[in-house]
Amino acid sequence: MKKTILFGLTAAMLATACSEEDDLRQGIAGEGITFTSSVMSRATDTSFEPEDAIGVSMYTESGFVGNATNVQYTTADGSGFTSTNPMTWGAAGSAETVDFKGVYPYKADAVADGIYSFTLATGEGASLSDNDVMYSSMTDVPVGSNNVNLTFTHKLVKVVMQVYNQNRKLLPGATVKINNQQTSGTLNLADGTVEGTSAADATLDFASNPNVEGEYQTIVMPSAATQGRVITITYNEVDYPCPVDMYAFESGTKIIFSATLNPDGTVSCCESTYFL
Repeated sequence: MKKTILFGLTAAMLATACSEEDDLRQGIAGEGITFTSSVMSRATDTSFEPEDAIGVSMYTESGFVGNATNVQYTTADGSGFTSTNPMTWGAAGSAETVDFKGVYPYKADAVADGIYSFTLATGEGASLSDNDVMYSSMTDVPVGSNNVNLTFTHKLVKVVMQVYNQNRKLLPGATVKINNQQTSGTLNLADGTVEGTSAADATLDFASNPNVEGEYQTIVMPSAATQGRVITITYNEVDYPCPVDMYAFESGTKIIFSATLNPDGTVSCCESTYFL
């Protein structure tokens, strides 16, 4: 009799506990997920700016979650990211932990089957920031976490050209271009790898660095050393070609070239590279 009563009490307690767990999970499932994001460094600044938008995707052992892929999140303060239509923990199903993959800049309909497709803006006035493709991967995030931190890293290559005269004074007012470039590519959200998808036949313009007079910069696709690749500096209507075909452009790096324009019309070039 006592055993029966105890068994009945145990069953009732288990039923109550299970009900409470179900209620808790249902509550968690409906909560909108928020993110705090940062960037290691950036082509134009060292942080996100207000109104910047990222795309966030949820990833489980079964792959990317269809209704939680490339969800737009926007920041008002350069750090916290929220969405007008946030993904919820209910998208995780029965998973206890999930991965999140983030990409910048956000582009609607840019993600299919876990692949983010993009095309670099070209021509004078193209936004350096919009071409600065970045990626974040946060793994094993417990379902129900109040806020998820995403740290972004650069996936393309920043190329800088510093233009000097023979007295090693930086020269503003030059026009700088680089040839033999790809302008379209893909970013695999599962592993963060970048692949070019267009012919390397485009010419990209450099933008003047507003903070450093005489310095020019652009964002290009990663690539191996490419025969015939040249950075051309035009100053006072004279073209100064600086061959850069011996250099590989590695994903996530910044490569700085300097060029001295000589009075006889020749140019002396050198370079240094470091990771962002």
